[in-house]
Amino acid sequence: MAGDNHFFDDMARMASNATGSLFDMKREIEAMVASQMERVMAKMNMVTREEFDAARDIARKAREENEALKERLDALEASLSDMIPANKATAAKAKASKKAKD
Repeated sequence: MAGDNHFFDDMARMASNATGSLFDMKREIEAMVASQMERVMAKMNMVTREEFDAARDIARKAREENEALKERLDALEASLSDMIPANKATAAKAKASKKAKD
C-alpha cells in the first residue's frame, strides 16, 4: 500500500512538471509566432494602429477645413456676383478700360 502512495505521488509530480513544461512551451511558441508576425508585417510595410489613427485624424481635419473653405468661397462668390454689373455693356466698358490701363 505504501508503494502505491509513492507511485501516485510520483505520477502527480510528473503531471505537475509536465503541465508546467507545456505552459512554458506555449509561451515560447507564442513569442516566436509574434516575432515572426512582426517581421512579416515589417516586410509588408504595414503601419501601426497608432500611425493609422493619426493619419485618419489628419485626413478628417483636412476634410473639415476644406468644407469650411468651400463655404467661405461660396459666400465670397455670392457677394462678388452682387457687385458685378448686371448690364453687359457696363461690364464690357470696365473690361476695355482695364485693358487700356495695362
